[in-house]
Amino acid sequence: MSIRIVLTAVLLASFLSGCAATPGSPLLDAAWKGDENEVASLLSKGESPDARGESGRTALMNAAGAPGSGAFIGSSGQIQATRVPGHVDLPTIRILLDHGADRNLMDDSGQTALFFAAYSGSAEAVTMLLAAGADPNAGETSPLLAASSEDHLDVAKQLLAAGAEPKKGNDNGLTPLMSAAYGGNVAILRELLQAGAQIDATDKTGHTALCN
Repeated sequence: MSIRIVLTAVLLASFLSGCAATPGSPLLDAAWKGDENEVASLLSKGESPDARGESGRTALMNAAGAPGSGAFIGSSGQIQATRVPGHVDLPTIRILLDHGADRNLMDDSGQTALFFAAYSGSAEAVTMLLAAGADPNAGETSPLLAASSEDHLDVAKQLLAAGAEPKKGNDNGLTPLMSAAYGGNVAILRELLQAGAQIDATDKTGHTALCN
């Protein structure tokens, strides 16, 4: 094996180990990995449950399913970034909530922990966060829009029952109804319409749900 291949492998391993969570924050790293024992230990030592990492993420967001980043070697031999799916860890969410983690903080993209839980389709995490006071309408992109885009019917029902606004769009005017229509998520379309979603709302390009 050549020195170049060995060096590339070492650099890649180092890169992957650092970017799958949040460098410089043991709490966020532990939350993303679902290591509830380490999370509990760090909090007991005085670590703030609302400490922020890259992109403004918090440990609660990581535990609720926020994705990370990784890398792979492309055909040209260059290291390229890729998205690493997040995962939901209910015990870690509970520990963070019990230590006062803010349920409604937003990351740099205006996404909350409830948004990530809804996007992941975890009805249990959504229930836990709502019960702890998470606002179903907080964030620049609503949790309901996330659930509608991913066809998570049970989660969409939960959010609507908790007071999620079916007419709320994101900065581009995209509404949950448009998102559900784009994905062909018929059952969610029915739920949104019954909840009062505006069928003729337009996004910034002038498109309606029907255009999708």
